[in-house]
Amino acid sequence: MPVRVPRGLLGALLLLAVVGTSCAASPRLARTRQLTETSFVLQQAYRWKDGETLRRLFAPELHPALTTRLVEPGADLVITDTEGGRLEVHDEDATSATLNLVLRWYRLPSVTEQTSPLRCKLRHRGGIWVVVEQQDEGGSGVFTLE
Repeated sequence: MPVRVPRGLLGALLLLAVVGTSCAASPRLARTRQLTETSFVLQQAYRWKDGETLRRLFAPELHPALTTRLVEPGADLVITDTEGGRLEVHDEDATSATLNLVLRWYRLPSVTEQTSPLRCKLRHRGGIWVVVEQQDEGGSGVFTLE
C-alpha cells in the first residue's frame, strides 16, 4: 500500500533537504573561497615584498624566521616574479591545505635569476588561513621557514 504524503509536507521536506545540504557545505565552501583569496594575496605579498602582509599571512611562530630571512634583508633580495601553482585542500572540513608556487628572484649584487619552487602548508586558524610551514624545494633554502 503506497504512502500518501500531503503536497505541502512533501515540498517542505524537499526544501529542508536542499537547505540542510547547502548549509552543511557552506563552511567548507567559504573556507575554500577564503583559501583561494589568501593564496592570491600571498603571491602578491611575495612579489612586492610586502613585509606587513607576509607577517599577517604567516603563523606567529614563523615570524622570527620570516623577518630575518625575507623582510630584513631589504633591497638585496629582489623577487622578480611569482607563479601560482596547485592549491590542494587536504581534509573534508577544509582546515588544512598545501599551496605550491614558484618564485623567481636574485640577491644583489648578483643579477642571475634563480627559481625556487615553494610548498606552503596552510591551516585555517581563528577564521583565517595562515602559513604554518614553507619548504623551498629549489635547493637554495632561502625561503624555507619551519
